[in-house]
Amino acid sequence: MKVALIAVFTALSLGTNYVMIDIPNVKLMDALIFIAAFLFGLEVGLGSAISVLIFLMVVAIAALFIKGFGAAAPGGLGEE
Repeated sequence: MKVALIAVFTALSLGTNYVMIDIPNVKLMDALIFIAAFLFGLEVGLGSAISVLIFLMVVAIAALFIKGFGAAAPGGLGEE
């Protein structure tokens, strides 16, 4: 039950973050994490917050690797 709540609040937090990307200074992500912790306890709130942070770190690391090393195309240089 807690895993499902964490997954739902994580998806809501990230989804609203992407939907409102064009509106400056409006983020519902923080409010949703607070609501999760307030309504369902600290474990669900921290679980949602940590899972959002992990997702954002993975995206940042992937972007750094793609920008730093470039995206390799199949059949490109180096495969002979």
